[in-house]
Amino acid sequence: LTGVQNPALVFGVGISTAVAIGMSGLWGAFVTESAERKVELKDLEKLMLRKLSRSYQGEATNAAAYFAALVDGLSPALAGFFILLPFFLAEWGALGFTIGRAYVASLLLSIITFFMLGVFLGRISRESMLGYGLKMLFAGLVVSTIAGTLALAAYALSAGGFGVLDAVLLLFFGLTLPW
Repeated sequence: LTGVQNPALVFGVGISTAVAIGMSGLWGAFVTESAERKVELKDLEKLMLRKLSRSYQGEATNAAAYFAALVDGLSPALAGFFILLPFFLAEWGALGFTIGRAYVASLLLSIITFFMLGVFLGRISRESMLGYGLKMLFAGLVVSTIAGTLALAAYALSAGGFGVLDAVLLLFFGLTLPW
């Protein structure tokens, strides 16, 4: 679609994005989890008429916030690395990977990752693992379709040069596209 033939460029941009999303997830989850758990701890302190910040309950509250942040941060970064691995292999010519094969393998890994995430969610919710797998796969396909549509729109708008008005138009189109 983009015509990028340099696997190192795809890998570098992809890993940079995965790390940025991971850092965003880490900080966002930490702030949110800390705030929610502090409220719960304060409510419990009111009921027990004593401070719990240095108790096992207080320490567990802090540890849970750190753990949730770590999971929210590492998950997208590791998934991104997994999905981008074919481009890393193509850069080094390992296992006969070419840029074309890397694109196909990366797409297949993305599909597998989305489906397996759904299976995992189905398992922990004690509902249909297949159903959740298919729902996550469908969500991934919808997001991919939207991203592809936006990329094609950007390409079409760039014929005479891509300006601020084009960017604003594309932004508004992207915001309204799912609805």
